[in-house]
Amino acid sequence: LAEAGDFAGAICERVRAIAAELDERGVLRPLTGRTADEFANEAGQALPPYAADLRGAALLFDEVRYGQRAGSRPGYERVADLDTRIAASAGRSARSVVLSAADGPAS
Repeated sequence: LAEAGDFAGAICERVRAIAAELDERGVLRPLTGRTADEFANEAGQALPPYAADLRGAALLFDEVRYGQRAGSRPGYERVADLDTRIAASAGRSARSVVLSAADGPAS
């Protein structure tokens, strides 16, 4: 999506990928319909070094998904960097494939 210039869509998908990563690692408790804010708060408590960046990613998600704000390359790059750092903290490479819109935070 980012390669095609759809930064809003790419931001949403990347935040969903972070949520999926943390769910798979057992960082998040199972919860259907978790909002982006709930995701960021819970993940930030479990991963304090990432708390501020997780809150920022959730805010950006809400802005582009529900606030009808345009996504930007710098916004996408911040979320992609966070995804890469979180994946690396588990000894994994960042995902190149992201989740469908039906997965991840519902906010």
